[in-house]
Amino acid sequence: TVRVQSIDQLHQQAMLLQPMLRTRVQWWASRSHGWFKAKHPSFDGPFVKWDDEEEALGHKVTWAATKTFRRSMAKAERVYQYEVARVCDVTRETIWFGSLMHLYTCLMNISWDRWAEIVQVKN
Repeated sequence: TVRVQSIDQLHQQAMLLQPMLRTRVQWWASRSHGWFKAKHPSFDGPFVKWDDEEEALGHKVTWAATKTFRRSMAKAERVYQYEVARVCDVTRETIWFGSLMHLYTCLMNISWDRWAEIVQVKN
């Protein structure tokens, strides 16, 4: 494999992978009682539960934005001594959970997924 050498290359790959990441995140959330932040909070609350049956639900979710070039470069400089290939959160999503057990279930699903790797868990 060839290591990413530039921020442009890193962002191009992130843009191509973003739809696949969202598909995986939806799958993990649906199997672990995960929730997403709603674009328009309703009387049901600020989150929506993913439902595989409802394709239109994707339009109701606030998806995470891709990290900007400026922030990616700053992270590469500050944290990784300009090793751009080590910046690993250019595209990302957030799943909220109502319990630690649901979070644990999701982490187990991710760990068994051959297309994913858990690098860090925060908050």
